Amino acid sequence: MIKSILACAALCAAMLAAGCNRDASAGGGVEKVSGTAEPIGANDYRNQTFGLTVTAPDGWFVMDNDQTTRVMDMGVDVATAGNDRLKAMAEASKQTTSSIFMMFKDPPGTPVEFNPSVIGVAESVLMSPGVKSGKDYFFHARKVMEQSSIAPEIMDDYSTRKIGGQMFDRMDTRLNANGITVNQRLYAAKHDNHIILIVQSYKDETQEKETAAVLDSIRLDW
Repeated sequence: MIKSILACAALCAAMLAAGCNRDASAGGGVEKVSGTAEPIGANDYRNQTFGLTVTAPDGWFVMDNDQTTRVMDMGVDVATAGNDRLKAMAEASKQTTSSIFMMFKDPPGTPVEFNPSVIGVAESVLMSPGVKSGKDYFFHARKVMEQSSIAPEIMDDYSTRKIGGQMFDRMDTRLNANGITVNQRLYAAKHDNHIILIVQSYKDETQEKETAAVLDSIRLDW
């Protein structure tokens, strides 16, 4: 159960990363920046490289760099189970994907039906010059997501949302995790040679509002 829930948080980020860098390999001029956002106050976290500051709601659990890496690895393992080609693509994407932040309402393992989360990652698209927007990114990535062992239902229509003063393209997905319907809103925007991806995961209207508060707190220095 815990693996499936954690995979819901990491699945979209891992699969979207695999989608645009299908031939990614170490080096090759692909830019990767390591390290999650560092605390700069009681609830504030900042990633200087990508100019992003986010505020965690009181009581939320914010993962450090090692914890984030383990969760993303777990998401890859679950989402690519039984598909060696997809797993290889996801593993290769690690060379170009950098975690910005990952936060859950409750510490992972808390006995709750579903633990809402918001995560932020950045992926280098230096080797994909045709990716000029979040919509371009989603076009490639959704094809990979559809191959996952826990492939989500992907909504057809895109929309936009302003986050931190910048416009992000939005793609909605829905998946079933052990009988629980999980909604995810994926936001992507290009910043320099990276796509900044933010994934909002929630079960119901209450959790939607709680996770939306995290989005509202984001500041971008672009």
